[in-house]
Amino acid sequence: MSKSQKDRARQSDVGGRASGRQAGEEKELIPLKYQHLAAIVLLFLSIMLFFNPIIFGGKAFLDVDTIASHSFDTFLADARQEGIFPLWNPYIFCGMPAYGSLTVTGERLFDLTALALGKASQLFSAILLNPQGGWVFFFYVVFACGMYLFTYHKLKSKFAAFLAAFAATFSMYIIIWAMTGHNTKIAVMAFFPYILFVIEKLRERFSLPPALLLVLLLHFTFLPSHVQMIFYVYLAIYIYVVVLFMQESIKKKDRLFTVVVGVLALYPFLTTALPANIIHQIIFAVVAITLVVYVVWRIIKVKEYQPPARALLAVIAAALLAFSMDADRYLSVWEYNPYSIRGTNPIVPSSQQGEVKTVEGGLDYDYATSWSFAPGEMITWLVPSWYGFGVQEYQGLFSNNQRTMMNFYWGPQPFTHAPQYMGIIILLLAIFGFVKNRKDPFVQYLGVMIGLSLLIAFGREFPLIYDLMYRYFPMFNKFRIPSMILVLVQIFVPILAAYGLVSLVKEARELHGASLLKRKKSILYALGASIVIGLGLTLIYESLLPRQAIQNMFSTVFQYQLPRDRVVEQVFRQIPPQVSTQLAAHVASLVKADIYMAIGLLAVSLGSLYYFIQGKLKFTTFAVVTVLVIGFDLWRVAYKPMDPQDRTAQQQVFRAPDYVEFLEKDSTVFRVLQLRQGQVFYDNSLAYWRLQNVYGYHGAKLRAYQDLVDVAGLDNPLVWSLTNVKYVVSDEPDSSAGLGLVYNGRQYKVYANLSALPRAFFVRRYEVADGLSILSKIRDGAFDPQDVAFFMEEPKLQIESPHPAAKAEFVSYGIQDMELKVTTDANNLLFFSETYYPEGWKAYLDGKEIPIYRVNYLFRAVVVPGGIHKLEMKFEPTGFYLGKNLSLIANLVVIVGLGYSGSDRWLKRRREGRGGEKER
Repeated sequence: MSKSQKDRARQSDVGGRASGRQAGEEKELIPLKYQHLAAIVLLFLSIMLFFNPIIFGGKAFLDVDTIASHSFDTFLADARQEGIFPLWNPYIFCGMPAYGSLTVTGERLFDLTALALGKASQLFSAILLNPQGGWVFFFYVVFACGMYLFTYHKLKSKFAAFLAAFAATFSMYIIIWAMTGHNTKIAVMAFFPYILFVIEKLRERFSLPPALLLVLLLHFTFLPSHVQMIFYVYLAIYIYVVVLFMQESIKKKDRLFTVVVGVLALYPFLTTALPANIIHQIIFAVVAITLVVYVVWRIIKVKEYQPPARALLAVIAAALLAFSMDADRYLSVWEYNPYSIRGTNPIVPSSQQGEVKTVEGGLDYDYATSWSFAPGEMITWLVPSWYGFGVQEYQGLFSNNQRTMMNFYWGPQPFTHAPQYMGIIILLLAIFGFVKNRKDPFVQYLGVMIGLSLLIAFGREFPLIYDLMYRYFPMFNKFRIPSMILVLVQIFVPILAAYGLVSLVKEARELHGASLLKRKKSILYALGASIVIGLGLTLIYESLLPRQAIQNMFSTVFQYQLPRDRVVEQVFRQIPPQVSTQLAAHVASLVKADIYMAIGLLAVSLGSLYYFIQGKLKFTTFAVVTVLVIGFDLWRVAYKPMDPQDRTAQQQVFRAPDYVEFLEKDSTVFRVLQLRQGQVFYDNSLAYWRLQNVYGYHGAKLRAYQDLVDVAGLDNPLVWSLTNVKYVVSDEPDSSAGLGLVYNGRQYKVYANLSALPRAFFVRRYEVADGLSILSKIRDGAFDPQDVAFFMEEPKLQIESPHPAAKAEFVSYGIQDMELKVTTDANNLLFFSETYYPEGWKAYLDGKEIPIYRVNYLFRAVVVPGGIHKLEMKFEPTGFYLGKNLSLIANLVVIVGLGYSGSDRWLKRRREGRGGEKER
């Protein structure tokens, strides 16, 4: 690089000269050729330092979701040892698809590129000496580097790119994923900045290497299987391409094209809202095809429309190929979806509101919108503790003056671990960046996405956009937690802040005379207004706390045991008034501390800016101060919910308690119902000890199972019999007539279910009834399951009453297969206390396939003729085996394509080199 080129590079970067008014040339803090490397190293070190207790201190995060994921470690180890891919999970909810529900995954040896990524994360973890969750930190580093790369590509400013990457990585909603066990979220979003970068490159000029790279990046986002996060990635890309087309058409005043693109952009909404009438569908299809043909014609005719069209085609082709690379997983999900609570409505609506708003085939509206982000909670972007913050350390009357972690959140969501805080300086820079660059097409896109994401996140709190998406946008009604889309805000606001920083420094260099004086005054006015407003809020905050705020705090403390109304009724009213008063004062003190801190940070930042524009502060000093202020602001908030525990504590969680040791002595096939304070609770830990739980923890249970729970309830003795509950484990004494105490442990007591039935037994006859009638009979205990089984459709079977000597004995019971020796003298109906799932379960009698019937709404049954037979059941889902072959083929296509393009480029460079030598 020549001296003039170096000078231009310095001038284009924010980190170049500080001001034309400063005397002399400011020396670079870091030499130019090392600045990219330095930025990446600083990002890496900041992540290592933040997670120091985990990486180097022998600590671990213990959260419900973290524990839930480790609960299946034994299950996965068994599957590896047996050489099978874990497609079925027998340990929760009477059995459910393991892979199709995205509960666990096995070794996908056929996905070659995913294996390479996995080896890279393992190597990274090994370099860090294999800390707990080392692979998670790998994805944080990948994300930070991607944010730096993309922002630098847009702004050509290393300092601004570093600040955007740092701020996005340590924004509260993103950094907390590692603490709460939501690790698949960062594994998806780590590649989002790279996807935007490659799309930009393809928009500029199409070539095969970046197109194949886009395939790999989209494939890597599919791998973690967090479908909702993947949906947001594609939503952001979809809107990006639409905005690009709209911007170009508006610029050219091509009104018809603008309207047509707008109509096609709404196509997903229109298809969902379309009447089922075939005539209407044909008309709509003809109109849509006509509009597409018109758009294609205009793209060919108008050169300015070709870049976004090129990007769109590349994304579509790459997405299809990437999906093929993950086809085994998502075809399994596709099979499972119609049978899950996310694909079928409940048999009985949960509430009147749900009956009105719930969409056929989607999640219950009330359930889907539980975590709606109230518009008022946007104030936490400035004052993170305004709504009580979330989980943080507490020592006071409520904890008997013992230090503990407590959730102080009191807003409308069921609970939340922490606010959506991005840093007050980052937020102000983002606002400034948008105002100053509002004519920039990409900045307009960022504004559109931030606004749309907020409106969707409001959910039922302000359903203007959410309800439209829920009703009419494909797949959207399968998702819950509307606030999750704010991840896009947490990524795009720091990028806008980078724009703001570049504009701010550029403006500071150009200020002189009256404009300089005016800017200095505006800084002083801004600081003064912030102080007045902040101090005013500290004086009135406690009076603004609503009456139910403290009650809501108690509901978050008891969230896993009792519903909110029962907390208020049974717990809150028993709390001494001084405890409530002290908690209110404690929350108010947190808010005051945040406001005082915000004032201090603004004073330092605006003060450094004030002296910088005067030329009294070098740019290097201004940059260091800015980084330190933003870093301190983000870290002080991000550290609050961090509660690392000794790794021995995690081992203690999975150390077999005494009641488990008792249950492990029983070698028969059975299930357990576990109660805490008289209630079933979300927990998968029994699976760690290979104990099958009739309940569990999962966000997409089988709909039939959930209907059984909703209508009949898990406190029902007939449900216990049907689900093969042999033991009830409880932390409270239980004197129910159907239970007998068999073990009195230190914390839990074990009761035998005196009416327990075996996993498989013969039934004398059958009847036909509709689903709700069957569930009602179970609820009322209105039949003997050994006498009659209920079909939902007439099976037209000849069934005889079994002989007293008839028996079904388990020879083996595996993860996704079982074998029985069945002895009977006539055509008998054999009932299985196993969930009915037709997409994969097959029954073989003496090697010949026989049908499996759905009985008693949730369960399976087969007909066995007279004689001694070998009966096998195997889980062999078509989607997985078809998808596995597609994945291998797609991987080979991408690898060969990358190899070809790489070798072709190498040969071209070699030929060019030889040509140059000949010229010399």
